[in-house]
Amino acid sequence: GMFSLFPGTLASVFGSRDLGRAFSLIVFFWMPGYFLGSPIAGYLNQAYGGPDAGLEAYRPAIFYSGALSLASAACFVAVRAIQDRSVFKKL
Repeated sequence: GMFSLFPGTLASVFGSRDLGRAFSLIVFFWMPGYFLGSPIAGYLNQAYGGPDAGLEAYRPAIFYSGALSLASAACFVAVRAIQDRSVFKKL
């Protein structure tokens, strides 16, 4: 779903000439999340009772993922504010 939208979106934002560079940069910065996300979520799941504990055992991993998403959004807004004072200005 979402992953299939990136090439078209990146091509319209950065142009087809820089598509490979932009796409590889995005995938490079996703790698820590890919490699560390599952082990951390698995550890949190086991620490709170594992799959036998029901849905309650998954909540810490869900909250961890949500907190990282909010932190990422805050970093994006902060960098955008540093670059240009009008944060919601169209690119």
